[in-house]
Amino acid sequence: MGERQGRRRLARYLRTAARLTILILGLVTASCGPADLVSTGLPPKATPTGPLAIPASPEPAARPVTPTLPAPTAPTCPIRFEPAQANYSIPLTAQYVGETRAALFFEMEAPGRYTLMYWTEGDPPESGGCMSLEENVRGGVILLEDLEPGHIYQAAVVLVDEGEDGLKVPAWQGGLWDPISFRTQPAGGLPLRLAVIGDTGFGEAVTRQLVDGIAAHQPDAVIHTGDLVYNVHQEGSAQAAFQAKFYTPFAPVLHRAPLYPVLGNHEYYPDALANGLPYYQHAFASLQEYLPPEIWQEGGEPGRGWYAFGIGPYQFIMLDSQAFYQPRGAEDQTRFLTEKLADERYRASILVFHIPPYTSGRHASDGIPIQRHWLPLLEGSNVMLLLSGHDHNYERLALNGVTSIVAGAGSSHLYPMKERLAQSRYFAAVPSYVILDLDHEGVRARAFDVQGELLDQIELPMPPE
Repeated sequence: MGERQGRRRLARYLRTAARLTILILGLVTASCGPADLVSTGLPPKATPTGPLAIPASPEPAARPVTPTLPAPTAPTCPIRFEPAQANYSIPLTAQYVGETRAALFFEMEAPGRYTLMYWTEGDPPESGGCMSLEENVRGGVILLEDLEPGHIYQAAVVLVDEGEDGLKVPAWQGGLWDPISFRTQPAGGLPLRLAVIGDTGFGEAVTRQLVDGIAAHQPDAVIHTGDLVYNVHQEGSAQAAFQAKFYTPFAPVLHRAPLYPVLGNHEYYPDALANGLPYYQHAFASLQEYLPPEIWQEGGEPGRGWYAFGIGPYQFIMLDSQAFYQPRGAEDQTRFLTEKLADERYRASILVFHIPPYTSGRHASDGIPIQRHWLPLLEGSNVMLLLSGHDHNYERLALNGVTSIVAGAGSSHLYPMKERLAQSRYFAAVPSYVILDLDHEGVRARAFDVQGELLDQIELPMPPE
């Protein structure tokens, strides 16, 4: 790169960095260190009658104070993509990406002084800039603003090792994780490609094959329909189980796109809890205080229990269907769903929750509360698609004008058809995932098996205004 071009890139970075907002939610060892993340026991035996019922969660602890960060500076030395003497407990990922904003999240095993670098893909990392985080924090939410729509950015967490000439990256599972990439939405949000998968939590090779298939489609985001981790006791802790059975198999897509999950019933199993709450709520940070309400809304305490966000004319409503099997949350979510369906800013809504209202598979009776409480709200609404998991198969159903897709075949643990429902249009008990292509005309949904063969497809037109 010539000297003049280098100066132009540095000047461009400094103009952008002047508009950069970074907020770090301090995670101190005393409040959520490794000792606090020990699992609470073995899972109960699964019952054929429905999801696990759990006791009420304890009151959430107060949030740590968000530290103040210094102004961004230009890098003074290159990144050496070698592991430093620091380890991720939760690797750097994008947890929200819009047209001009991106929310990143990471957590380290020990507090220290860490730096975030980000740059435009195709440019060398040194063309970007550094933002030093407060000392003695383990990580948190990092909000980038004033990004360019339709651009691909890369980001890395780095730290300076004493006696070394250069910035090194944290270690992950004996190797490296950084950098990650993310593509901002195009102006207006569309067109956009999403992938859908669920019930992946065994950490199997077939799940990694499915994830590789998803990555080959180059999605802008991934939706997970719940049950991210099973049999947590096998790994010794919820943190270790997420590392082995979620982050490792999903690395190919987590390096390229944000993942939007919903809570499954296995997220509530006793061994999947940390400090009395699903570890899921630790891994997927609450973004309520970082993103404006016209972009992101959340419900539930202390974190992302249920939430909604918009992409162009589409609204995604992400719910926790396990609320019907625990002492609280169902009424609050019903009110939340009612309010979101009345939001006139969106022409179409897509609902995502774990337990399907109807299925021809093993868990046909589990969705009865949803049939009674949530499905009536969809009549006359702009809901065009409902996504769920829980039954370990792929199924497409027609529910009074709403297409329902069960995408729970993210492993080799599959459930055969129990009794075909009249609403069923396609059923396959094979490992699979779904690709959604969204534009202003509607949604094209395609299901693929682990070999990449097309199983099923449907075109869903945009609801009339």
